[in-house]
Amino acid sequence: MSELPKHLNLIFWGVIIIIIDFHISSTTNGFGLKLDILHDIIGATMVFKGVSGISKIQVDNPHI
Repeated sequence: MSELPKHLNLIFWGVIIIIIDFHISSTTNGFGLKLDILHDIIGATMVFKGVSGISKIQVDNPHI
């Protein structure tokens, strides 16, 4: 069960990265550019890796 904390850590930090809105913006006269896509992709990838890692953990007796 030592793999579980690692995967839960990935899920936790992935969600934190998605929730906290880091962005780069540049505007001129109300028109501009806002970059936030990269952080969301990184966070979603971390959550995906954590969930897929948890799904691969073997359970000794699943009927209890």
